[in-house]
Amino acid sequence: RPPEHSIAQAVEDGLAAYAHLLEEHPDAEIYLGGDSAGGGLAASMLAALRGSSLPFPKAVVLLSPWTDLSGDGAEAGLAHTSASNVSRKDYVTRGKVAFLAAAARGDLAPDRAPVSPMYAEGSLADLPPIFVVYGKSEVLAGQVERFCDAWSERGASIECHGVRGGVHVPVLFHFCHRASKVALAMAWELPHL
Repeated sequence: RPPEHSIAQAVEDGLAAYAHLLEEHPDAEIYLGGDSAGGGLAASMLAALRGSSLPFPKAVVLLSPWTDLSGDGAEAGLAHTSASNVSRKDYVTRGKVAFLAAAARGDLAPDRAPVSPMYAEGSLADLPPIFVVYGKSEVLAGQVERFCDAWSERGASIECHGVRGGVHVPVLFHFCHRASKVALAMAWELPHL
């Protein structure tokens, strides 16, 4: 966990855990997923898998992935975001994002993978299908949309689903927000992957 351990080390740990799963369960269909910073970590792992001998997971589900930790000071981690569409109910604030971005990236280059998988280089055409769910009223909405566009432009098969009125990781509120419940069902069933 940053700052004691870098994001690069977290990606290495995630790949080691994934390799262990493949070894222990060679016939299993493995899906990769994560939410928020864990969604960014999953995206960085996916980008790193391109250069490894490990096979890709069957599909990937990212929930409000935080994929760009670039920026300075009060804008750290807030690239491609806007304060204008954010719900007052969103529990993730711009201040929290900036503080955590600076701590998480440490001395690593903030505008490159693995810190910011938004900027993964090269073709992403060989990646497995990716399903992204985010809240249209969350702080990171614009960043998630830009991530989906950027990866799609590099060939990734990515479906981006914005939850109307949803806040950060909207599926957490499936029990009280109908649009979030629908998004959770879509992610759970994965009929589109």
